[in-house]
Amino acid sequence: MLRADGRLCVVPYEPALPVNTGWDLGMGDDTCIVFHQRHGKENRVIDFYQNHGFGLGHYVNVMRERGYVYGTHYLPHDANVRNLGKEEKARTRLMILQELAPSEDWELVPKIEHESDGTEAVRLFLPTVWIDAERCNDLVRALDSYRREGDDKLGAFKAKALHDWASHPEAAVRSLACGFREKAEQSSAWRRRRRPGGRAA
Repeated sequence: MLRADGRLCVVPYEPALPVNTGWDLGMGDDTCIVFHQRHGKENRVIDFYQNHGFGLGHYVNVMRERGYVYGTHYLPHDANVRNLGKEEKARTRLMILQELAPSEDWELVPKIEHESDGTEAVRLFLPTVWIDAERCNDLVRALDSYRREGDDKLGAFKAKALHDWASHPEAAVRSLACGFREKAEQSSAWRRRRRPGGRAA
């Protein structure tokens, strides 16, 4: 669909627009970051990064090295789960990121109870997306390869996605799609509560 519509192309960074990010935070797996700008009804995915075996400071440095002006960073809900350790008050990954980059806007995406809801959010998001073909080549390959897990006994697909290399980039897109949708819905609800005179009800 992206290729057929010509939306897999050169998508330049627009300095006048803030860059939002969607994250998938791996423990033993890859950590992925999707870099996004919104212009009108267009969702522009301008950059992508993934790696593993590094602490969160590495990923904050990656963000800074790009020189973007950031908006909101959307993190999966489990970023607020405390790590188990010897410390009496173990820190969450959200707390660590807030300490590393206190001036940034870190936001938790609400927990998705059913994985199919997150997949649906991505499905609705993609028709509005333009992706930079060069900088996001690994992301595009992952989206092409993303599959649901097969059930040999039933001869059908399970509701759960296959957990492989492609699932981490897709999860980062899901954080972005769900987080951005949540913020848009909250903004719309707030505007509906406004009185004609401009004061909130």
